[in-house]
Amino acid sequence: MKGDVHYKWITSGSCATSANTAHNFYGTYSGLSQLNADEVVHLQIAATGQPLRIGLEGQLTNNNGYRITTIASMVDIPPIKASDASAMQFINDASGLNASALFVIWRRGII
Repeated sequence: MKGDVHYKWITSGSCATSANTAHNFYGTYSGLSQLNADEVVHLQIAATGQPLRIGLEGQLTNNNGYRITTIASMVDIPPIKASDASAMQFINDASGLNASALFVIWRRGII
């Protein structure tokens, strides 16, 4: 993404876990629903408090998913369609240790 002037900032935010179950990644944010399902978005994610795992809805547990630690700053997720990004969730990496996710969403603009 560095140097690509065709990306536009959409939003940023955070969401915290409150149990050892998967949580909607964007909390109550509905901004992705304002995008066309086929638009390409780029996500940047950071974990605070405790490590977390991210993945698609219905496929995520404490033992699978992409693990993001608090040591990393922002992790760049490869560009994906907005419909797939809307289905992303996150979960605590370790039982009983609540994590928070910070995120930034970028959208690929028209060239």
